[in-house]
Amino acid sequence: MYSIKENSYTTLKETIKSMEEGLRNMAMVEVWLHSVCECRQAKLMRRIERNKRNCENMLSMTVN
Repeated sequence: MYSIKENSYTTLKETIKSMEEGLRNMAMVEVWLHSVCECRQAKLMRRIERNKRNCENMLSMTVN
C-alpha cells in the first residue's frame, strides 16, 4: 500500500483547493463575458434597427 506523508497530503489538498478556486474564477469570467457579449449584441441590434428606420424615413421623404 502506498502511504502519503502528511505534508505531501496537505500540499496536495491545498493544490486541489487552489485549482478549484481557479476553475470557479474562470467560470465567473466566462459568465461575465457572455453577458457583456449579449448586452453589446443587443445594443448593436438596436442601433441597426434605428439606422434602418432612419433610412426608411429618409427614403419616404425623398419619394414624397
